[in-house]
Amino acid sequence: MMGSVFDLRRCTQRSGKSIFTPSMSPDEKDELLKRNPELSRYVRPFVGADEFIKGKSRYCLWLEGVAPQDLIHSTELSRRIAAVRECRNANPKAATRKWADFPMLFTENRQLCQQTCYVLIKPTTVP
Repeated sequence: MMGSVFDLRRCTQRSGKSIFTPSMSPDEKDELLKRNPELSRYVRPFVGADEFIKGKSRYCLWLEGVAPQDLIHSTELSRRIAAVRECRNANPKAATRKWADFPMLFTENRQLCQQTCYVLIKPTTVP
């Protein structure tokens, strides 16, 4: 679900802008929704190996199927999407630059479907 051909964290570090990161902490999510409650329908849990194993909570903006009027009327979405477009366009890889045409989407969609059940087994150690 959260994969990316180009790690946006590297882009924001390089540019010095902290505009868009692939995931948000609970505090960042809460601040975003306090300022933009209409975006709540696009916030989803971001669960990778680190989040699962260490019990961390992270979130992302999932903009696949975003309503066009939300893109037009949301200053926050427009700002974040423009930053992703700029970051992807600045990437030396041609494949990443092509994704600048789709800045609201993750370049790898690992969200198989809403009806799929996932089984994750957390490794443990036995004393």
